[in-house]
Amino acid sequence: MLSFRLTALNCAALFALALSLTLATSVKAQCPDKYVTTQVDRFAGTVTTNTRFMPVTGHGEDWTANVYGVYGPPPKNKPIAIIISFIQTSISWRHLGYSANPPVYILADGKRVSTLGTKFEGTVESGFVIEEVKVALDPSVIATLGKAKKIEFQVCGDEVNLPEFTQALHEFACKVVGQNQPAPSAPPPLH
Repeated sequence: MLSFRLTALNCAALFALALSLTLATSVKAQCPDKYVTTQVDRFAGTVTTNTRFMPVTGHGEDWTANVYGVYGPPPKNKPIAIIISFIQTSISWRHLGYSANPPVYILADGKRVSTLGTKFEGTVESGFVIEEVKVALDPSVIATLGKAKKIEFQVCGDEVNLPEFTQALHEFACKVVGQNQPAPSAPPPLH
């Protein structure tokens, strides 16, 4: 009778393990696979997850945006950087008007999301003004953005409309939220 109980317990434990593995696999499989790519640097041991650049609208200028995260080597997979990058290309020679620390505000369901800092780069090429604003995020913010129904951005005073980018942020959060560890003590570097 004792061996039957042990066998039953072993079967129950194996069933529970198989069920948990199935659920874990199905949760990962529920992440969309439309906007986000993941690359592994086998030499450095880092993983980079990013969205493709996608067009957004704002002030009649051409904007693109993407988000990327770089995670350190296993076993900790600590975030090295999570950055949202906005690029404006202007044929009308409109400048954003910032050279350092441009203001970027993010609202998730109407509530302001904190950022860790911004960086500005600008140039003129072939008659276009091309300006890039990068904003560093705390890893905990990604989970907040992933759950938000509405995400709004104001970049250098311009409110930009990002419906498709919001979907990409949801996918990004779905794929990386499990890798997030507590925030690093210093802000991540802006590249």
